[in-house]
Amino acid sequence: MVAIASLEHWNEKHPRAGVQHVFGFVGDQTAETAALRMSISIPKAPVEPDEENNMIANHIRHHSSQSWDLVFNIDPPGCEDVDDVMGWRQTPLGTEFFIGIVDIAAWVPEDSLLDLEAKQAVQTLYIEGKAVEPMFPAYLSTQKASLRADGIKRPIIALLYHIEGDKVLQTEWRLLNIAVTAAYTYDTVLYNPAISEVLPALLGIITNQSQSADPHA
Repeated sequence: MVAIASLEHWNEKHPRAGVQHVFGFVGDQTAETAALRMSISIPKAPVEPDEENNMIANHIRHHSSQSWDLVFNIDPPGCEDVDDVMGWRQTPLGTEFFIGIVDIAAWVPEDSLLDLEAKQAVQTLYIEGKAVEPMFPAYLSTQKASLRADGIKRPIIALLYHIEGDKVLQTEWRLLNIAVTAAYTYDTVLYNPAISEVLPALLGIITNQSQSADPHA
């Protein structure tokens, strides 16, 4: 059974606990979901707009704002909390290709109220692709920090590959300030040859794996 128990004592041989609540049978989706939601659903203190703006303004990280030929994300339909993107640009020396994630530290200072709440929640719970218990409040996870294709530059942490021909010459971590120019699902990305014909080759180079036409891969 999926249940909550309150431990009363644990002597040398036998623990004793009292059952507080029974959700249902192990494997039952409703019971498992209810238990997950209770384990990560924590009281979230409201953050006043002025407090939020001061918190973000006082936490400065320096991100490079160079331009890119293409920056995009590939996610399930309806995804609002976009947390990873890819992009590239051509340079006189070859191609610079990056894979980046949200730089949440640019929004949430370490040991701030939001940071402590996220540490307690640990994860975001999704049901059928929708975030029902987000680790960070929706105004951050689906709005301010979400790497949506709305033309607004946002901070990311990127692993950058310097590629010449079919070889990776150098890799480096870099803080970037990027604007996502396009959003795709695993199906619609196939309709854009500027990505579907280029990305597999780039990924093949950096991973030393055979190219795949499957967007999930």
